Amino acid sequence: MSETYVDLSKPITARLVVFFAPGSTFRSISVAASLPSEVVDLFQGKEPAVLSLPSDTPNSYPRLVLSGDDADLVISYERADFRMTVPGHPDRDQKIRSTMVRLVQNLHREHNLSLDRMAFVLKLPFNDNIDINRLLNTYVHRSKLRGSTDLVLSWSQRLSLGGQEVNQRIRLQYDGGLPNEERSITIDTNTPADEERNIDEHTADRLISAVQSLVKEDLASVIEWS
Repeated sequence: MSETYVDLSKPITARLVVFFAPGSTFRSISVAASLPSEVVDLFQGKEPAVLSLPSDTPNSYPRLVLSGDDADLVISYERADFRMTVPGHPDRDQKIRSTMVRLVQNLHREHNLSLDRMAFVLKLPFNDNIDINRLLNTYVHRSKLRGSTDLVLSWSQRLSLGGQEVNQRIRLQYDGGLPNEERSITIDTNTPADEERNIDEHTADRLISAVQSLVKEDLASVIEWS
């Protein structure tokens, strides 16, 4: 069970990044005006900043920025980067999935943007019963690391998930010291850069659902806890 390793009663952070096809452009004002209500409501009345930039500005520069306490949205001609932090409640997974799928649908259908790649990232807080010694005993077998107070582990693999080949990067971070230090599991699942994909809301829904199910049903395998 996921609850053995993470505390799902605490807020979790989800991030969606979608990459536009090369040469993509859009009218920032139109995108700002048509953002889905599911996204807009997270910002509690704050207005997006639409940036007017010279024509020779690199495509990576933000064209639209919307920032709030529990959410951020940055859109350039290269990609849309959306983050939301959601407290623990029974329909949290559904809220994350539906909000992100609506954003993908909006960009793809309403603004005719071709989406080549996507990444879905979950950041989960460790359960309080996980301490540095449990992590060292699980992952580390070299005695010179015994007595460490901080630990960061990261690894990547390619796997089939939600009916498609994806890259998945796992990052475990445990900072000792004060209780409010960073102690989390980050699961970054993304479509490979070496394969052209036509990402739409259905692709996003399948991938996000698959990651959420994997975390809920078999987190131990995901983080290779043994």
